[in-house]
Amino acid sequence: MNDIIKFFMNNESILLSCSLTFVLGIIAYNHEIRKPLNIDIKKQQLFNVYLPIFIEIEPYLYRKLSKKQIDKIITFVDKIFKNNYILINSSTFTVYKNFKSQPNFKNFKLFCFNIDFFYEYIKKILKYPKRSFIYKFNNSQYINSWIGIMFYFLYLLVFLTLTLLISFSIINLIKLLITKII
Repeated sequence: MNDIIKFFMNNESILLSCSLTFVLGIIAYNHEIRKPLNIDIKKQQLFNVYLPIFIEIEPYLYRKLSKKQIDKIITFVDKIFKNNYILINSSTFTVYKNFKSQPNFKNFKLFCFNIDFFYEYIKKILKYPKRSFIYKFNNSQYINSWIGIMFYFLYLLVFLTLTLLISFSIINLIKLLITKII
């Protein structure tokens, strides 16, 4: 075991090329084999399930509903679920089942959050534009406005951190390659 570690420590370029080949292989697999299969399913999910439900509930997103509004939403969603059973995410089923059995504000908020999340997530995968933070905030489309602000800043923090990490990794890789060449 010690000999293997010494071998790779003395031959950094071999370790680097093996790692690079592995990472590029995973990326190629995801983009060339797996992604085209998922795209068709994601389109069906968006247009047959999440978009119609989202359009129906958007005016009521994260708001209290009357009994009549609840019944209207449940009837509509039941039809979608019946016709597109195979396309629906299991967490959406669970949250909807809870909302349908106990149609209270808490369960409706969880259902809204689930539909909102998958609607935006699938749009992102398919490269459709997403609703902006300002649009969501102005239309009260967050569970709580403070939670919305917190998510936005958390997103910025993660994005900036990842950008810095990737930048430093690329800089260090370039330095390593330059020192190997010289």
